[in-house]
Amino acid sequence: MRASWFNTPHGNERLYVLEAGPRASRHPPLVLIHGVGESGTADFYPVLAALSRERHVLAVDLPGFGRSDPEDDDFGPERLVASVATVVEACAPGKIDMLGHSSGGSLALLFASQHADWVRRLVLVDVAGILRPEVLLRGQLHQALTPMRDEVPGVSKAVQAIGGAMIQAVQAMVPNAKAIAETGLLGKSPSVLAATALLDFNFGYAIERSKAPALILWGKDDQVAPPRIAHLLDDRLPESELLFIADAGHVLMRDQPKPLSDAVLSYLDGKQPTAKSQAPRPPKQSEGVCKDQDDVTLTGDFERIVVSHCKHFRLQRVRAARVHIEKSEGRIDETEIREGLTVDEAELSITAGSVSGEVAVEAKKSKLDFAGAVIKGSKVAIRLHEDSELVASVLRVESPLTNVILHEEIKADELREF
Repeated sequence: MRASWFNTPHGNERLYVLEAGPRASRHPPLVLIHGVGESGTADFYPVLAALSRERHVLAVDLPGFGRSDPEDDDFGPERLVASVATVVEACAPGKIDMLGHSSGGSLALLFASQHADWVRRLVLVDVAGILRPEVLLRGQLHQALTPMRDEVPGVSKAVQAIGGAMIQAVQAMVPNAKAIAETGLLGKSPSVLAATALLDFNFGYAIERSKAPALILWGKDDQVAPPRIAHLLDDRLPESELLFIADAGHVLMRDQPKPLSDAVLSYLDGKQPTAKSQAPRPPKQSEGVCKDQDDVTLTGDFERIVVSHCKHFRLQRVRAARVHIEKSEGRIDETEIREGLTVDEAELSITAGSVSGEVAVEAKKSKLDFAGAVIKGSKVAIRLHEDSELVASVLRVESPLTNVILHEEIKADELREF
């Protein structure tokens, strides 16, 4: 291993650069981007020897992390990626492969979207920061309460109500992650400033513009970055492979170093991934129905789906012309709806997939959590009636009224249309 210091064009910023493996190699250099933990590139020590056996590996301590100096209080994703780019351009010009862990995975996506000509392949490990912060908070709460739901449902419901009220109170006092950082309540360390900037950043455009084939690796027991992000990325990136690794949490390099390094090297050495193909579909059914039931999952092709008074329902990899949901709570994953979704007095999350129609989504007195989906309306993409809420994470919305990727919370005090 070889360590050196690199002076960036930003002024007094000195970055610690760790190199390993042969500089002259038949493989493109592999650039590693760490997460917001204070240890920086040391996170990669358990896999560095294996990854650098035949490759030139280049790892940079981001500004303010590990051994690198901070220049100022700007730890936004754009700034961090610019610092990495100056080092890569000087030390590893030409095609590279890139591996990013946790928030480093989000930065790797942003890097690849800005430098498409540089990046041959991406490896994204337990990526953090794609979802809105309030979605992550609710997800953590739901994950904690799921085992309790069947055993002591009354207690679970009470705790969930208290937790939901706490989330709303925090949001009312500090409307975004940056505002939380500015209060100083969490301190002013680079980790806090970088993490809060990351949570507010809209990575939707980076996901959309990143064209490099990607391997997505996830610890099956990750309690930090929910698997929802993994499925979102796998759906939205044009060429990707998703692999969950057993007996591993958020830091795969520490928990399962050999399965991680084996998967990375196999992917980087392998043939070019092909475009995703659809698995054979079951015959189309006229109607799918969930009524007065709990824990129902529908999958397949339908002309119409109606969900009424159902809890914890799921539409998974469904294709349907029309979907109506009322007085229910559940989720829709990787699903295509062609002629509109109506939601009435319901709580609904959507991950990836697409919804189209004259009015693609119409919601009344409902709470919506949409992440990584594409909503297209020939007249209106989303119509929120009074007393409806939408939390949009990297949500592509297209209609004659707008063409944007939303990454915000929207509360409808009156009719809102997009």
